[in-house]
Amino acid sequence: MSGARITIIGGGSMQWAPPIVTDILLREELAGSTIVLHDIDEASAQLVRLYASRAAAELRVDASFRVDGSLERSLEGAEYIIVAISTGGLDAMRHDLAIPEKYDVYHTVGDTCGPGGWSRFVRNFPVFQRIARAIAKVAPTAVVLNYTNPMTLLTGVLARELENEVIGLCHGLFENLEFLQRVYDVEESALAVEYGGLNHFFWITAASIGGVDVLGDLLQRIAAGESLTALDEALPGAQGFGAFHSAHELATELFQLTGALPLLEDRHTCEFLSWTINDRERMDRYSLVRTSIQDRQDHQRQWTSEVRTAVKEGIPASRLQPTREGAAEIIAAHHSGGVYIDVGNLPNRGQVRELPDGLVVETAVRTDANGFTPLTAAPLPAAAVGLLAGPAASYQMLIDACFDRDRKGALNALRLDPAVAHLSTAQVASLADELLIANEPFGCILR
Repeated sequence: MSGARITIIGGGSMQWAPPIVTDILLREELAGSTIVLHDIDEASAQLVRLYASRAAAELRVDASFRVDGSLERSLEGAEYIIVAISTGGLDAMRHDLAIPEKYDVYHTVGDTCGPGGWSRFVRNFPVFQRIARAIAKVAPTAVVLNYTNPMTLLTGVLARELENEVIGLCHGLFENLEFLQRVYDVEESALAVEYGGLNHFFWITAASIGGVDVLGDLLQRIAAGESLTALDEALPGAQGFGAFHSAHELATELFQLTGALPLLEDRHTCEFLSWTINDRERMDRYSLVRTSIQDRQDHQRQWTSEVRTAVKEGIPASRLQPTREGAAEIIAAHHSGGVYIDVGNLPNRGQVRELPDGLVVETAVRTDANGFTPLTAAPLPAAAVGLLAGPAASYQMLIDACFDRDRKGALNALRLDPAVAHLSTAQVASLADELLIANEPFGCILR
């Protein structure tokens, strides 16, 4: 079988493009593939092309790479399209963090929900519509894979606009699985888990190893005085906690409350709740660390430097190993007629019965030559359903409002978001107005 034709929109991303391309090169089923890199920053895309060519040479894999600055031309003949962009970059995201802070919303990440996620979606919405309409025109049968946050909303835009197969991908679940692997000293294949919810706010409702109830065992340990944070810190391979990896104090609390294990990155989970990111002293008690724009800029400089060095001096062996990002495995299964089951984000058709139909939800998904089939999640605990209800309603209202160009509806959606529960409706309107004004230079459909 010949290789696939793959277009990466955001092909100049130093965070996403190099590892995704490497994953593709490592799949035997995709040998001989053509990868087209599209980005508004052509110089970055060219650097990624050089990196990709070097990776192919070092892996001795047949593949071709091309940079194309035209969106429509880059999509011609595409069988698979990967979207990994950030409209306005960190200059735009600076407002997503700074403006809510004036209203005592101290975002830890700011890319998924709360006023920061709301702003990011409003800014990305028209861009995603343009991308979707270009895909519909030029590549109407391509499979579309989205990495861009807010995952739930932007994957929803693609799914509404396109008849193509569309999926959203996120590695959050794998962090939980790695934690359980370390705690119980097993390979991932020994774990049986059931999970469902929203991206960055999912719940593992059952986990077992050879018939042993993992969640029950962990709850007993917590009842005996341990926390998930302490368990993690004591394990070999612990990464430590800081701007990009969270302690698990909030996860411990939510686990006790619901009986289901949430995402172990508290920096994401906290932004869905009304009691966590509005009080700095409480944030300190939860050990919640905020990821600043400076942190992100430092990371971007580091990624770019590593790519430049790799192009000149060779790619370290550690960067020529498969990641868990999922795109390559999905493309390989679909292209070759294989089967691949892993986490994915798809419109709800009953796979999470407690959440609204049509809203993009996160569950296990089967990929094969026919496309994507979500697997039905086990019933969620009532407490978890209650915590999901606010974000789900806000998401549903916001995506409808943007499609309808309904500014009032978008403001109402923000009013429903738990992160602004401490504000009056007038304050929420003022916050939204400031964010919309800040987004005008980057694209905004609600002004």
